[in-house]
Amino acid sequence: MNFQDLILISLRAIASNGLRSLLTTLGIIIGVSSVIILMSLGQGAVKGVIDEVALFNIAFDEKTINTIMTEGLEGALAISSERKLASVWANIKTR
Repeated sequence: MNFQDLILISLRAIASNGLRSLLTTLGIIIGVSSVIILMSLGQGAVKGVIDEVALFNIAFDEKTINTIMTEGLEGALAISSERKLASVWANIKTR
């Protein structure tokens, strides 16, 4: 039995079980599409979360945490972020 015989047997099996072949193909297409869509959504969510996270290398006390919760990061920062690139970009993104 050579390679051509194997291909012929395979094609006959596919042709004789047309509905099974169609449903299998449809299942594979739906499965691959679902994985691609979920991966895209996951990457978008991670990117959005990383864009919104502020990283600090110090431990905050309770007062600073409450200030951040009530006034946002502006109330806890030692410098103003007004007219800085990150602030301008954030304003553009929220429009």
